[in-house]
Amino acid sequence: MALMDRFSPEWKHSDKNIRRAAVGKLTDHAVLAEVAKKDSSGLVRWTAAKRLTDLLVLAKFARADISEIVRKAAVSAGRLHLVRKMTDQEMLADVAMWEGDSDVRKAAVEALTDQVWLAVVANKARIPDVREAAVGRLTQQAVLALVAKDDSDEDVRQAAEKRLQELQNAR
Repeated sequence: MALMDRFSPEWKHSDKNIRRAAVGKLTDHAVLAEVAKKDSSGLVRWTAAKRLTDLLVLAKFARADISEIVRKAAVSAGRLHLVRKMTDQEMLADVAMWEGDSDVRKAAVEALTDQVWLAVVANKARIPDVREAAVGRLTQQAVLALVAKDDSDEDVRQAAEKRLQELQNAR
């Protein structure tokens, strides 16, 4: 441990693993932006970029960072931020079913409230984890019964059966 490490915040530590862990806990967006821009470790910069929510700052990183991984993290964080602000249920269902980034898909399913669109996602999403997440939010027992019977993925079928049981026990 360097002497200066004792007197500096952890996000300035000489050990990149300690810096990365500290950045994962930061809430100050100015500090996150500074770390994402200036840290010597691409992994630490990536961690900081994933936590940013200012779309203008993210756009700058997405366009100009020297590291491809940081550019991709900025694009992903921007998408995630936008999805969390979306209210259009049809659009959220589309994002849940077709987005390439799993964090963005998950956020879209979590933002869905309309049972019709949750049913569409539970039945038609191409990725089993997305269907399973939608099943966990469904309250329509007829839809859950169909998924439990017909889904191609055993985990999704089991999740639908479990959710159906929960709803029946809640009566």
